[in-house]
Amino acid sequence: MNKVWKMLKGRTKNMEVIIYDPDPKTKPVTFTVNRKWTHGKLIQQDNPELPKWLYQYIRFQIGHRVPELEIFLLLNPLAAYYYAEDVIQGRWPEAEEIIKKFVPSGTAGYTMSSIACDYARFVIKGRWPEAEEMILKDPDTRFVYCNEVIKGRWPEAEEETKKDKDTEFIYKYALNIIKGRWYEYEKYMTRSDYISEYIRYIVKKRCPELEERLKENPQVWEGYKQWVIPNLGE
Repeated sequence: MNKVWKMLKGRTKNMEVIIYDPDPKTKPVTFTVNRKWTHGKLIQQDNPELPKWLYQYIRFQIGHRVPELEIFLLLNPLAAYYYAEDVIQGRWPEAEEIIKKFVPSGTAGYTMSSIACDYARFVIKGRWPEAEEMILKDPDTRFVYCNEVIKGRWPEAEEETKKDKDTEFIYKYALNIIKGRWYEYEKYMTRSDYISEYIRYIVKKRCPELEERLKENPQVWEGYKQWVIPNLGE
């Protein structure tokens, strides 16, 4: 690994990246960039922020691949994904294993499998069979993958829904993918917060067996009678 460590200086007037080739027995040295990227903070080689700043530096200051720095981007799956999308603008085979298995810890806006889904959507621009097992595990990501990558029904997703019974997925899948009632899954909707929307936008008529769920909450039932029933057929 030491061979890839090197010093890069003077790429631009306002930016400096310094990476030294350290003795593996010593404590990692400091990596610094212009203060506008780090808000004046020094970044250590073992700091999780390092790949993020490197990605930004390469994308906005260099504008093309820097192979000798890519090993550091592989330390962070999110940085690796953005690098593939924005700098390589295509698949990055060396990063796919970590992107496929990425489980973020407190990463805003990302579930355990949505980075793999986004890689399929925006980098591969098609299905990514090797990552689908991970994508299936999260209902929100599962729906996005069906709707924007497969663009149709996905039998494996339907089987997975029998296990987790996620009613938001059932509602969105019926509305956007099936474009009609999903009869075999309606039994799960009777205890769903989405039952009112399911009746209004998918069933589109009075449905006594599903309305029983709404009657359990008088306030919801009154709102349903006032705002939904007038828009339904018989």
